Amino acid sequence: MPDEPHNPVPDPKPAPYDLEPEAAQAREKPTAPTPPRAPPRASLDAPPLLDDLDDDADLTADPEVERALKGEPRAEARTPEPAEPMPEAAPPLVRPGRLSARHAAIAGGVLSLAAVIVGASGAGEHWVGGAVMAAYLIALHTCTGVLALGVTAHLHAARLGPLNLVAARVLVAVAAFMAVVMLPIPGPVTLARPLAAVGAIGVYLVLMGVLFRPGTHRYRAMVALHAGCAALAWLLLSLHGWILELRAEPVP
Repeated sequence: MPDEPHNPVPDPKPAPYDLEPEAAQAREKPTAPTPPRAPPRASLDAPPLLDDLDDDADLTADPEVERALKGEPRAEARTPEPAEPMPEAAPPLVRPGRLSARHAAIAGGVLSLAAVIVGASGAGEHWVGGAVMAAYLIALHTCTGVLALGVTAHLHAARLGPLNLVAARVLVAVAAFMAVVMLPIPGPVTLARPLAAVGAIGVYLVLMGVLFRPGTHRYRAMVALHAGCAALAWLLLSLHGWILELRAEPVP
């Protein structure tokens, strides 16, 4: 009988071999819950809780109950008082109008040139000195006018306003005054000079009222202060001239 070939019977499928048995056991092993922390133990050395409390304090007293027993009215919550409205700022003394600062400066420059020409023509041979004196007086009294308006605004608790507009308007009034006061009026000098001065003052007063429109009280204050500054400047100039004359006299 021929030999039959040997066919081995296949073995059952082998179970996979776990290369990390310790890690597998660690995953399968449930983690133990963390035991709760024990509460802190009371210390016998801690101070009592009522040490800071006054021994004579009455813990059973109720202010509301005592007020009701005494018949006192219950204190009502105070409603906040409405805030007082802020006072409106006073309008400035000099306010912009139809005549802007640029136009007023141009008008003042034209009047100043006219006053310089009149002063030069009235000085005769010393026409240069007359022209310089006219320009100097216009510049001086324009500054005194601005100062007078600043003091007026301070006295009436008001703002002055744009400084360039103030100076330009004062220049118009002062230059017109100088042009009129230097006009050569025919007739005796004792009569011509007062007439020129009265006419110049009238022109100045009209222009100051029309250009600024400050109101009666402010108008009086600004004109009076400007007149005071002009008188003080004239006094200083006269004193300076007198001192120069004294220095020019020969010493005996």
